[in-house]
Amino acid sequence: MVDETLICGDVSSLPFRDESFDVVTSVAAFEHFLDVPLVLKETHRVVRPEGLVWALVHLFTCPSGGHNVDLSQVPLRDLPSGVDSWDHLRKRRLPFHVPLNQWRKDQYLSEFTKHFEILKHYCAMREGEHFLTPQIESELADYSRDELTCGAYVIVARK
Repeated sequence: MVDETLICGDVSSLPFRDESFDVVTSVAAFEHFLDVPLVLKETHRVVRPEGLVWALVHLFTCPSGGHNVDLSQVPLRDLPSGVDSWDHLRKRRLPFHVPLNQWRKDQYLSEFTKHFEILKHYCAMREGEHFLTPQIESELADYSRDELTCGAYVIVARK
């Protein structure tokens, strides 16, 4: 018999007992958590020893990272008229409509490492390479080309 119960809860205080799960997955949610360290502490608590975490993060640094609804293609292929690429990292003309923590790839990896053994991490989807001009790369020189074009960053970890 399959339990089809839907349980709602606060990700920073999960409604599950310690070591409840063999696997925890997260798809495009971590970029919305405003207290990532607390979420990872809770995730660690509910994962069994040797259990796995598979997390896909929609990185803030990618062209659609500002989560503007006008940029909702996956992966982003075209920009709407009047929208500059990487607006959320440059001029911020488009507003944010959802909470975003603006973490960078190395921040996620560093925080995951505090709680889990990293088995693998990689960019699962790239976007925007055709928008990346030398001028934009120069303007956004604090970010690597990898950060600017990785739209889906995956971390696979073990407790």
